[in-house]
Amino acid sequence: MRHGKRQRVAWAERRCSWLSRDILQQLFSAVKDLTTLKRLSARVSRLLKLLHLHQLIAKIPRSRRWRVTLKGQSIMGMVLKIHHENYPRILMNESACLVQNIYASCIEATA
Repeated sequence: MRHGKRQRVAWAERRCSWLSRDILQQLFSAVKDLTTLKRLSARVSRLLKLLHLHQLIAKIPRSRRWRVTLKGQSIMGMVLKIHHENYPRILMNESACLVQNIYASCIEATA
C-alpha cells in the first residue's frame, strides 16, 4: 500500500497526457505516405516544443508524454471561450456581407 499514492498519480498523469504520436494520428490520420508522415511528425514535434517554450505544456519526467500546465489551461481555456463566443457572430457578419455582395452584384447585372 506504500506505492498507492504514487500509482494513482502515475495513472492520472497517463490518463490526462498524450504522446506526439497521438496528436499526429488525430490530425493527419488520412496520410499514408511515409515521407509525408515523417515531415508531419517533425512538424508536430516543433509545435509541441513551441508550446513547451511558452510553458503551456510540460513533459512528464522519464516518459514521452506531455501534459497541459496550469498556465496552459487558463490561456487555452480563455482562447476557447473567446472563440466560442465570438466566432458565430463573426461568421454571421461574414455571411451577411457575402449575401449583401451577391445581392449587389445581381442588382448591377440586371441594371
